[in-house]
Amino acid sequence: MADSKRKTFKTAVAAERVRTRDMTSRHPTRKRKFDINEGEPVKSPPAGGKSTAGGPTATGTKLAGSNTVSPIPGPSNTVTLQPANAAPYRCQICERPYETKSGLNKHLLTCGKRDRTKCQYCKAGFTTYTGVRLHEQRAHPEAENDSRRRELRRPDSEIYDILANIEIQSHKGPFMAKMVAESGLTKDQIRHRRDKPIYKQYLDAARKKQQPIPSPSVPCEPPTCPTNEKIDHQAATSTPPTARDDVKEGECSSAVASALSPITPDPMTSRKRIRNESMSPLSQPTVRRPRTDAVNLTANSPAQVEQTQVVIEPALREYLASEREAALANGNGHLADLCQAGSSLAVNDLASYLDNWIIEHFQKGGRKYNPNGHRGGPKSNYGGTRPGRGPRVESYKKAQDLYLRNRSALVDKIISGTPLDSTEEVPPLKAVEELYSGIFERAATETMTVHPEPRNTDATTFAPFEESELEAAKTAWANSAPGADGITVASVKNTNNRVLCVLYSIILMRNVHPAIFLRSRTTIIYKDGQRSEAANWRPLTIGSALQRLMHRAMANRLRKVVALEANQRGFSTLDGTLANCMILHSYIRNRVSSNKEYAVASLDLRKAFDTVGHGSVVGALRRFGVDERSIRYVATNLATSVTQIRVGQETTRDIGFSCGVKQGDPLSPLLFNLVIDELLAGLNNGERGGTILPGVRVSAMAFADDMVLLEDQEENIPLVLDEIVEFAKSKGMALNPKKCSAMVVGLARGVLAPRKDYKLTIDGRRVAMVTEVNSFRYLGHEASVKGLMRPSLANLPTWLANLKRSPLKPDQKFAILKNHIIPKLFYGLQNPKVTAATLRSVDRLVKGCVKSVLHLAEHTPDAALYAAIRDGGLGVQQLKLNIPRVFLNRLIKLIEVNDDRALSAALQSDCTRELMHRLEQLTGEVPAVQLWRERLIASPTLAGMENATDDSASRSWLQEKPRGWTGRDFVRAVQLRNNNLPTAGGMYATAENKMCRAGCSRVESICHVLQQCPSTHWERIKRHNEVAKKVAKHCRAKGWTTLEEPLRPPRRRNPLQT
Repeated sequence: MADSKRKTFKTAVAAERVRTRDMTSRHPTRKRKFDINEGEPVKSPPAGGKSTAGGPTATGTKLAGSNTVSPIPGPSNTVTLQPANAAPYRCQICERPYETKSGLNKHLLTCGKRDRTKCQYCKAGFTTYTGVRLHEQRAHPEAENDSRRRELRRPDSEIYDILANIEIQSHKGPFMAKMVAESGLTKDQIRHRRDKPIYKQYLDAARKKQQPIPSPSVPCEPPTCPTNEKIDHQAATSTPPTARDDVKEGECSSAVASALSPITPDPMTSRKRIRNESMSPLSQPTVRRPRTDAVNLTANSPAQVEQTQVVIEPALREYLASEREAALANGNGHLADLCQAGSSLAVNDLASYLDNWIIEHFQKGGRKYNPNGHRGGPKSNYGGTRPGRGPRVESYKKAQDLYLRNRSALVDKIISGTPLDSTEEVPPLKAVEELYSGIFERAATETMTVHPEPRNTDATTFAPFEESELEAAKTAWANSAPGADGITVASVKNTNNRVLCVLYSIILMRNVHPAIFLRSRTTIIYKDGQRSEAANWRPLTIGSALQRLMHRAMANRLRKVVALEANQRGFSTLDGTLANCMILHSYIRNRVSSNKEYAVASLDLRKAFDTVGHGSVVGALRRFGVDERSIRYVATNLATSVTQIRVGQETTRDIGFSCGVKQGDPLSPLLFNLVIDELLAGLNNGERGGTILPGVRVSAMAFADDMVLLEDQEENIPLVLDEIVEFAKSKGMALNPKKCSAMVVGLARGVLAPRKDYKLTIDGRRVAMVTEVNSFRYLGHEASVKGLMRPSLANLPTWLANLKRSPLKPDQKFAILKNHIIPKLFYGLQNPKVTAATLRSVDRLVKGCVKSVLHLAEHTPDAALYAAIRDGGLGVQQLKLNIPRVFLNRLIKLIEVNDDRALSAALQSDCTRELMHRLEQLTGEVPAVQLWRERLIASPTLAGMENATDDSASRSWLQEKPRGWTGRDFVRAVQLRNNNLPTAGGMYATAENKMCRAGCSRVESICHVLQQCPSTHWERIKRHNEVAKKVAKHCRAKGWTTLEEPLRPPRRRNPLQT
């Protein structure tokens, strides 16, 4: 078929060239028409429709789909009639008409080639193979991707696994024939793979899987974490061990005991004392306090140390003596008594004294926290609803109440579209108690690792606190909720640092724990999924504000003596989210641009902070060479703390901590990072991993408990995943297969294609694979097989529509938009794939919402919105200029301060350089504040607004609406400020309609109406008199001598009459 078409094409071209040559030789100066159907010249008939030979007029039938008339069979000189608009030339192959001969000749060069390049899915023809390939990729992406995947070769990891299992199961028998049959490889290929070092690792993994499973009659240790998605709650119903002897040797508790030698706390006994002893007489009715004065459980192995024995470090004794002398010299008796008690009292007596001292100095006259009721705050005038009022009024009152009491909760309800009068759904109290008591109070089974010599044996964190340490800890410490003792952050920050240094030094160096330091309260925060499921909520434990400041200072101490793995960037001084995202994006883009295979896996540890073993924390501290006495304080605080979880208006019983670190404690993130550091150091210490730049590899990086694996060779991914699973089990944790994902990209037909059926399992459960049609979420950004994806704006129109429909006043809507919704967009838009078009779309939506809420005209200049308030604008952030500037500054800061090889390589990659160049172009040379100030001054409708810089009173109402103003007053004030009040002299009015409607032959403008128009003369006089009266009244209240101008009663007449 193809040969016949090719011959037809060649014949047509040759015939056309012969005809053209013949006609040119016969008539070189005149172009002649050809018969479209016969290829002969056409003789035009004379007027009247008669032929030149005097015969009858030629007639014929019209062809279907053509403007030509078929000729009547006859002699060769028969004339063919054509309509006036018919094309004079037609291709004999495809019958396509052309107006000119050159067009026909150009078409003949490619006619017929389309049949040779057709789409394999829809049979559409194309002239080039590039065209048909692009068509298949864009018009049939799913079919094309599936076709490529079928051409991918078998994964090496699957081949290695097959070979290793056959060799292990053969028991030294002949297995080569079976390997050839099941793998599809030749004997030489199998021998080559068996000689590789990675094959030995697959053999070791296969041997571990072949280990016999213990029979049900043999007792085995409980699993560290269930393999199914939901946490097993059976541990909650069992009675926790009451003493350290009840725990099996080799488990977590005995590991903690050995780590704390020679002084070991007994957390379970102390917890029973907290629960069972009577209420301390020092406690107040409004504060829930532990049921003991203090806890200091010290057990010497093998004998107990007497609780009445006074053991004081020499450094602490000298420090307290010097502080006591200074306090007596300054007349500070309270501080002197504290120093004396810290150096002379036994542990239990000292704990009771510290309880009394803290209550006296921090709870007198302070705000009391009532866990069963409202803590207080701004009172709402819209609390009650009268019967008979409609639902719209009730919704308005609820919105006003939330706006005053909990603005963040109001914003969440608005953007999610939740009705304001709906109550927040929370899980049942019993389910929460069963879940978290089963997690916190279970005996974690850990495998203690024998670590080599500590990295830093000279560092010490066991010393009296200094005032500079506490001042640094107070820096950037935002006001947050008080703990169970009711002591606020503000009261602690206002306390003298010298007093706090003495208190904290006694607690640390005497290892004494006041009762209020051991009791905390826990609230649950919704994550995602069904709100009725307790597992979809995250616990946040809030301790005493006094303890939080102390732990902030201790965390700063630890950061100076420990050197964490560079690939752990969570809770560090570095911009960890941006660093990890840039490494991930740079790695994927580098592999895609170089057309090389790669593999990426995103892992999630199930409730990692709540399940990590205390023995693992102690081992991690010892691995870094932290002082043993500081380790003893940390372990005692972890093991003897109790909490109550608040669900709605109810609270659970006291729940102890046998494992896990408290989320919300400033020391917990660092302790968790110390545990994970051992894993990251082992994974990144080798030849495997993903190549960021030649010579720079990264196998695993983490942001707290969110981990990402990078591998150039996909066969390394299963081995690395097995190592992580084993490490997590040894530390009392487990991976969550449901929240893990991976993408393994291979090469087929010279094009990268992700594998869809790649077998990657965690505890027998398949890990979801990422292909071209889906993605995985990492640190708030969507990542696909081509890198980080462009930020989506799908939710923003819905958010703004919900805000405009909400029952709020215009000033309240404007405040929520400016202070809550726009800041929510900042993080997601700082993405390597962000474009100017995306940012313009966001600005367009936000600008439209501002004009709708404040009833501004469409012609309002952008400078009136984006200029700073002090410059005369409304202070709305323009994201097109601010996002690139902020993003670029973050990248520059990473380049300047980091000493990480992987991060430096990612920031030097081609995609990062291209990104920074694009951000520089979007930012511009002029800062946004200066740019909009200049545009506001140059605007003809905003003349004079630049004077607002020198008058704070003229702009203060934009920050806080004056009392008594209504929403209409605020809108009118904004319209007056931006020249938006309706006047006849607007910019779109014609010249004859711009004159003042009062007939004063002036252009009607706001300035004319307020200051010049005679029709408003007496209103101006009245305004002047009222202002004069208020100023005189204020002056007389100050006792000043005041002279007032006598007022003449106005004569009411028309000022326009002469």
